[in-house]
Amino acid sequence: MFRKLMFAVAVSMLSAGAACAQQGSEGAEGFVRQVYATYSASGDGIMGERVLAAYWRPDMAALIRRDRALADGDLPYLDADPICDCQDWENLTVRRVEISQFPLHGREGRRADVWFINGGQAQHVILHLRGTPTRWRIQDVLREDGGPSLAEQLAESNQRIERGGRAGGRD
Repeated sequence: MFRKLMFAVAVSMLSAGAACAQQGSEGAEGFVRQVYATYSASGDGIMGERVLAAYWRPDMAALIRRDRALADGDLPYLDADPICDCQDWENLTVRRVEISQFPLHGREGRRADVWFINGGQAQHVILHLRGTPTRWRIQDVLREDGGPSLAEQLAESNQRIERGGRAGGRD
């Protein structure tokens, strides 16, 4: 009985280790490249309601959904796609992806710096990735200047609207 229990514990630890190995930088880069592959000429990106949960962490997906619900026929705060930093994409091509650990400041997960060309213009987007037991998800979109992240901006806008104001500080 004890041997069976120890064997079961060992197998579950090995399985957990394999899942964690998939969470490494190589898996994170593959996830980011998969995200940007949805921005092909025939792709829909990752902002559609049907795919939010497949690419965004639950708390971030909830902020996006709440922003849309609060818009109530008006423009939501998030009126552009934060992954391509655009409303439309054309010939979007990823040039480079760099995955790194977050240095400090209480962030868990990985930082993905993505350099790409969209419509002939060079762009750079910073994604905050966090893993689940099976794959990576986008936790947030960060700013190069260290200003408020997308999650912080959405939360603030949602709170302002709930208090009777307008999205994006347009009171």
